[in-house]
This record gives sequence, structure tokens and C-alpha cells, in this order.
Amino acid sequence: MVIVPVVALLLYFIARHRRDLLEGRVVILEGDVLRRADSSGEGATTYYYSLGNQEFRVSWAAYEALIPGERYRLVLPAT
Repeated sequence: MVIVPVVALLLYFIARHRRDLLEGRVVILEGDVLRRADSSGEGATTYYYSLGNQEFRVSWAAYEALIPGERYRLVLPAT
């Protein structure tokens, strides 16, 4: 049965995320996330998510995955 190890692994990750949150190792932000691309004069592009007054550099894949107009929950390492 493959389902038992998969469920066990899922429960482990849920418990770990909860522990990280309770111990202050992660921060959760929720709301309307905007995306922005910044092209330099050298042809390189940097991609960002912004939520409120905070901005986060993300990969191209993350930039493309965001669906404009949807609400998101960002789970970030605490600084």
C-alpha cells in the first residue's frame, strides 16, 4: 500500500510547518499578491512578488505561476 507512507509523509510536513510557525521560524502573509518584472539594460530580468509594502524576489517559474487577482498565502522564513 503506497497510500500509508504518503499520508505519513504529509502528516510529518504539516507537523513540521506548525512547529516552525509556533517557534517563530516562519511568517505567514496573506492577501492580494502582485507580480512585477524588472528588466535591466543588459537583458537580464528580475522577478518580484509584492504584498502590501513588502517585496520578494522570486524565480521566473514562481512569477509565471502566480494568477493575477487571486488571494495567496505566503509562508516565509522569519528574519
